[in-house]
Amino acid sequence: MYRRKTKIIIVMLVVIVFMAVGYAILSTSLNINGSTAVTSNWQVEFSDIRTVSLKGGATNKVTPTVSKTTANFEVDLVQPGDEVTYEIDITNYGDIEAEVKGEHTQGVEVKRSM
Repeated sequence: MYRRKTKIIIVMLVVIVFMAVGYAILSTSLNINGSTAVTSNWQVEFSDIRTVSLKGGATNKVTPTVSKTTANFEVDLVQPGDEVTYEIDITNYGDIEAEVKGEHTQGVEVKRSM
């Protein structure tokens, strides 16, 4: 009887140790740390503007110009149906691919050339 109780106590202690180790393994928190750096260059700019056509009595009040992020032009439209068409070059000087699309091109025909 004494040996049987001793065996049961030893088995119980082994089970408790395994349960404690299992709990410790499952309750360990995992921390992942790291960092990264992006070394890309985003540089999309207006590079040129040209008046393609003037229809009706339309005239340029000033010569159209561009800066890196702005196209500037001023037009006199004298009568209904007057129309001015500009060709604006957009150049990607950066190393990230860029695409011209969205609301700012509404009513504008976008032609791509490489």
